[in-house]
Amino acid sequence: MMDNWEFLTLTFVLITGIGISRLLISFGTMVEARAILKPEKRPRFHWLLLTWMFVTVDVIALSWLMFYKWNLLYEDPRAVLSPLTTLLLLGLASSFYIIMELLSPEISEEGDLDMKEHFWAVRQSLAIWIFASRLFMLLFYMSISNDIEQSESLLKISETYPVMRFIGFNVIWMVIAAGLYFGSTQLSQTVLASLSLIVVFGMIIAMPTFSMSIDDPDFDGVYFNADICPDSDQYFWEEVDVNGCTFSQYDVDGDGDIDNDDDGVFDLLDSCPETDISASVDEQGCPIEG
Repeated sequence: MMDNWEFLTLTFVLITGIGISRLLISFGTMVEARAILKPEKRPRFHWLLLTWMFVTVDVIALSWLMFYKWNLLYEDPRAVLSPLTTLLLLGLASSFYIIMELLSPEISEEGDLDMKEHFWAVRQSLAIWIFASRLFMLLFYMSISNDIEQSESLLKISETYPVMRFIGFNVIWMVIAAGLYFGSTQLSQTVLASLSLIVVFGMIIAMPTFSMSIDDPDFDGVYFNADICPDSDQYFWEEVDVNGCTFSQYDVDGDGDIDNDDDGVFDLLDSCPETDISASVDEQGCPIEG
């Protein structure tokens, strides 16, 4: 059974996947037309439109990868998925789809199509929706952060992707979108298309490693710094709690009691193991003075 986040992720992938299919169908139709029509009837390719097709597909593919990391945040049972996060993700998916629809020209029955003319016709609308997609992405990121903070989860969104790097890339895309909207010359659009390729390759290089052996080295389902006991695989026959620890790991002296001084802090985490039972203690199990 899927949880809320997995269902939301599937919805995002389906919407953007349909958009990519639409883009590929349009491109495939053009390739087919060039193969079967007479030279004078063949649709003409234009590198600016092709570049934005390539960039859009790459950006969406990278967003799919990011959902793997973000999914780890919601593995914590304390994490809550807010309605705002759901709406923002729907807005992000919709803006991506509209971008791909704009980049998908239609060929007439006679095979007439000028990709250069199509690019200049949709350029400003394309810029608006690229800007909108980046805005949705930033707001979505902020909403996820708020969800995790409100749930008091041990995981932080910065553990899945550096915050400033994420914001920086999105701001760059907004600047590119502004240039795409206002740039009215071939030279300006050439520079912007080239810059978009550089940014995409930068995003690929900057993308964090996606490896379960790194995110969860003991494969207990508790990720990153939230795993207080990163070697719980040594007790594979026991279940772990939200901290990634087994009973045996809490029971440091093997006497069957995981809180010997009865202060409410397990012995494994207790920096003051002989606290008086009547004393108020902090998170480390030490008496609170005053």
